[in-house]
Amino acid sequence: MSTGRLRLGVVGAGQVSQLCHVAPLLQDPRCLIVALADLREELCRVVAEEHGIPSIYPSHRALLDAEDVDAMVVVTNRPATGAVVRDCLDARRSVFCEKPMGHSVAQATELADLAQERGMSLFVGYMKRHDPGVVRMRAVLDA
Repeated sequence: MSTGRLRLGVVGAGQVSQLCHVAPLLQDPRCLIVALADLREELCRVVAEEHGIPSIYPSHRALLDAEDVDAMVVVTNRPATGAVVRDCLDARRSVFCEKPMGHSVAQATELADLAQERGMSLFVGYMKRHDPGVVRMRAVLDA
């Protein structure tokens, strides 16, 4: 049954995921987090219970295989991010991931090309571009 909300799967149950992604997404009436995946089974269970996320998985692949999600939020350790994003795009899911989206420029380019090829959206979280200190420094450097 469709709720009219964006059904999300989240990969990563760590602190950044909980504070910067899960908590704000739960406040957005347009979003519904339906599943959480993390290699750390106990952490995954605790975070899911705390936030009312109905399903947990031991890996992003298990989540992708089992859940009907519209998009994935990927907040993994940096060396793993690119491969997880690729798996999500291969599964025809749009992705929001933390920076960096790949471990090299070549991998990042490959992921961007793959998303475009498949007609999927790929967003990379980079909030520092709006940080007042960064904005001011840019103005100084551009002057």
